[in-house]
Amino acid sequence: MKEHGPGWDHIIDPIIYFCKKYRIPIAQIKEKFGGLRIYVDYPTDPNFDEDNWVTLMKMIASAELAASRTCEVCGEPGELRAGYWLKTLCDKHHFEREEKNKEYERKLSLSGHRDNNQEQG
Repeated sequence: MKEHGPGWDHIIDPIIYFCKKYRIPIAQIKEKFGGLRIYVDYPTDPNFDEDNWVTLMKMIASAELAASRTCEVCGEPGELRAGYWLKTLCDKHHFEREEKNKEYERKLSLSGHRDNNQEQG
């Protein structure tokens, strides 16, 4: 299951290729708190070169840094944005998300649901 937006695919693809080439198990690739997280298992192959492991760790660190400046939706330059969820988005996708959030809030207020929750909290 893909746990990140398509805007980061070009950042992740070289790591996937490297892991397949050296038979390194990928445990998980996901978005968490607006950032890219890549988890791999150490290969069990006794012939695996330690230098390759260091190379992979550097690739992962570089990818996570690049994703922090890249819109998760489209791959254009972006930044970490607050909202219901933290997401790394470009201006366009941030604005679209804000508009959806406003519409959601409007629907909640029209239904009276939001007012009931505020009285309880």
